[in-house]
Amino acid sequence: MRMSKPDPRRRHAGMVLLLGVCMWGYVNPIGVHRKVQMEGVTVPIPFGWVEQTAGSQARPKNSLYPYSIAVVNLRRASIPFRPWISVSIAPEMPGGPYTVDSARRQQAGMYRDSAYYSNQRTFDLSSGKYHSVCAEATMRTGYQILTCAVVGTPLSLDFMGSKAVDAEAEKMLTSLT
Repeated sequence: MRMSKPDPRRRHAGMVLLLGVCMWGYVNPIGVHRKVQMEGVTVPIPFGWVEQTAGSQARPKNSLYPYSIAVVNLRRASIPFRPWISVSIAPEMPGGPYTVDSARRQQAGMYRDSAYYSNQRTFDLSSGKYHSVCAEATMRTGYQILTCAVVGTPLSLDFMGSKAVDAEAEKMLTSLT
């Protein structure tokens, strides 16, 4: 009885597939049960999202805001034919946490330029531990942008995506602890 050799094309295809998976994993370092803590608030990073921390960056001395600021950028892992979404989490409120009134005042004029934005709306999201005041619009390019001020903290979460970002934003905002 003679043993047949494996087909070299199958071996090469398997090696190319393994190499592709390894490259995708390198570009999209997805972890499990990861969290980011900013300004006393813990933000769980959802599975399938990649963290890109900008770290602590000192502002120039002639800037309006001379304090240092930490920014965390998250993006959904790159998967072909899946719409992209990114979020930026930063302490935006100098001098203390947002109140409902200060958040509404800040977002009252946001996205009002009708040449660049359409479908503007503001809304409150009261779920989870924190209350959020959000402003949303569709950009001229078709991308959706959403900014939410987390009341009781100086944090602002800015979402942007090629499709609707509301569901992802609601999941992330309700998971804040």
